[in-house]
Order: sequence, then structure tokens, then C-alpha cells
Amino acid sequence: MAAHQVDKTYEVKKLNHGEAFELFTWSAFKRKAPDAGYLEICNRAVLYAEGLPLALKVMGSNLFGKTVAEWKSALGKYEKIPSREVQNVLRVTYDNLEENEKEIFLDVARFFKGETMEYVEKTLQACGFYPTFGISVLIYRSLVSIDEYNRLRIHDLIQDMGREIVREVSPIELGKRSRLWHHEDVFEVLTENTVRAMCVLVILHSFTNL
Repeated sequence: MAAHQVDKTYEVKKLNHGEAFELFTWSAFKRKAPDAGYLEICNRAVLYAEGLPLALKVMGSNLFGKTVAEWKSALGKYEKIPSREVQNVLRVTYDNLEENEKEIFLDVARFFKGETMEYVEKTLQACGFYPTFGISVLIYRSLVSIDEYNRLRIHDLIQDMGREIVREVSPIELGKRSRLWHHEDVFEVLTENTVRAMCVLVILHSFTNL
């Protein structure tokens, strides 16, 4: 940590699976055990929240009284478009960052999770950022961490926040987003741009033949 000028870090305490499951079921069913037929989907929700109490409470409350089919639909949405209530709390930390740190965070969330610090710093510096300082700020704010192998780590829900920040810039037009997360989105943008380019070429060709 000293190499990145971080004297003290604070990491939000996460619950173990048993504690997380109990908290979630109290929120979703108002009792300690889930209804019959909900065990598998409960485990899926708990795994998604990765022990974050806020996420467990919000998801549990939102799913209270819903059918298994509704749970599956909601979790599918959370996995692609995270819960706004959870994201609003996490977003406060991001919003207080400077531009250099915001851009580094979004790049880490999209491209560099699990990569070595040496590789990430070299790449980001080549892109005109100041990664040594920037990453130290992200670590201090508990947005990212470095494991024992000197690799960058980021909680899935915090990574989801990065994805949602990018999505909000252009919810409909994928080509206007600064980063793309899903391979099908990349394919759609490349295909759309190729088709447009071909149309422009056809039009220009027709004009030159007039």
C-alpha cells in the first residue's frame, strides 16, 4: 500500500453467506426462512449481493410478496441494470471524484478487473491519465482494492455502478457510450456503423455517376 501513498483504507464489512442469507430472507419474507420453492432463487440473490447489507435489504424489500417468476425477472434486470436505490448510495463516492479518477475508475470497471497493477498503470499512463495517484484515491475511497498478487479487484456491485454510469450517458444509442460491456452491444455498434458507412459510399457513388 505504501507504494501507492495510501496510509489508511476502510473496507465496508461484508456478511458471510449465512449472515447474508438470513438478512435477505428477513427482508424478503419477514422471517428467518424463505417460502417453499424459493431456496434456489434466494441463494442466487444472496450471491449477487456478495454480502453487502445495503444490497441485501433493498433487493429483499423489493421482492417481498412477489412470485418466483417475478423474482427471476427482477434478478435478471438487476444483473444487467442494477437497483437504483443501491447505486444511488454507491454513486455518492464516485460523484465526489475528480475527472482523472472518474475516468480511471470506469476503465478499471470495464477493462482492468483482475489485471496487475504494473499493466494497468502502464496502459493508463499511455492514455494520458495519472494512474499511480488516481488508483491510490480509488483504493482510499474503497472503490477498488489490490490483492496479494498485486492485481486490481473491484466488487461486482461497484463494477455494475460503473456500467450503469456509462449506460446512462446514452440509454438507447449504444454508439454514443464511452465503453461497451456486452459483446452483443459491440457487435451491434460495429454492424450499424458498417451499414451506415456502406450507405454513404453508395450515395456518394451515385452522385459521382450523375
